[in-house]
Amino acid sequence: MSATLLLDDHAAPVDRDEDRSAGPAIAALRGEPQPTGCPPSESSPAFVGLLENAEYLVRYAIEAHIAVDPELAARIIAARRKGDAAWADSKVGGLVDDITKLAALTQPVTGDTLRACREQAHDTIRGYKRIAIRLAAFIIPLSMISFIYTGISNCITGDVTTANQLAVVLHTQLGTIPSGSAGTVPPPPPASSMSDLQQFAATSRAIYSRTSQLKLFVPGMVRNTVGSDTAAGKPRFELDHNLPNEWEPMQKNLSELTATYQQVRAYAKAVQESTSVVYGAIGACILPVLYALLGACAYLLRVFSDQIAARTFAPTYATPARFVIAAIGGAIVGLFNNFSVGQTATLSPLAIAFLVGYAADIFFSFLEGSVQNFRKTKPG
Repeated sequence: MSATLLLDDHAAPVDRDEDRSAGPAIAALRGEPQPTGCPPSESSPAFVGLLENAEYLVRYAIEAHIAVDPELAARIIAARRKGDAAWADSKVGGLVDDITKLAALTQPVTGDTLRACREQAHDTIRGYKRIAIRLAAFIIPLSMISFIYTGISNCITGDVTTANQLAVVLHTQLGTIPSGSAGTVPPPPPASSMSDLQQFAATSRAIYSRTSQLKLFVPGMVRNTVGSDTAAGKPRFELDHNLPNEWEPMQKNLSELTATYQQVRAYAKAVQESTSVVYGAIGACILPVLYALLGACAYLLRVFSDQIAARTFAPTYATPARFVIAAIGGAIVGLFNNFSVGQTATLSPLAIAFLVGYAADIFFSFLEGSVQNFRKTKPG
């Protein structure tokens, strides 16, 4: 923090602490009278700001209803008025003792924490807000895409299972025309064949539609060749209009629908594999790190709110270290598959990653326990 000192009509930035310690010398340069009984002095950098912090503590004691010896408070306030000259006084030892007693009364609140709560809390919460917004800008879209991809893929898998069962039933029912007695017309196909055939066509159409939607998540990775070998160049998903309940027309429709379904199934499988590779990597490598960082941000915000309420907030290098630890924990959480929380709780990997960021100490205790178990089981 710097201030501007006007000397000989020229502005020059001067450190406030240096200005405080060199106050008598500057006053002499300006031709100003010096206080009586306060010779020019230079206080040690270790003591710069102690009186200002003590003044903060006196004010905090008043606001927090902490009983302070009136004479002690008076001596500190008087020393604060003297400024750095108080450190050159013969009673400086008593001043140090007064500040020590006052600090013991207000602990864990200190002058530095009161100053930080007043001057740095706004910038700190704004920094946490930026971090949370940036994390959300990545987490929300990626999580939504992963959720939608998983839902569509699961629907395709269910439809493929249903279509396979229908294909087996229909080919069993319509595969061969039953032979009747000589000169008689064979019996008509089973009554359920028409409805099963319609459901088979509808299921194939649903698989193709959902596969086209899933393909949007991996554009350009899979080529659609369904129906390219037909005369119209389009897949067939509809039955003939007014299809009669007769063997030959139904067998013809079943054969064409089955050929289309086989192409659709292969296309769906290829798209599922491609999306599984891409979003599986995102879900296993990227999202856990982001969720762990989000967990660390939530933890730091909770601690910050408690510290502001108690007036014990002070900036520390442990804050960025917490984010680094959370990122490391989130990156390696996918290597473990035997996490358990209680008897019945089941958590997804992303939920575990969030907990790792929020409670990094517990996660690293787990790692240390794993190392100890490895040492116990190591032969020799």
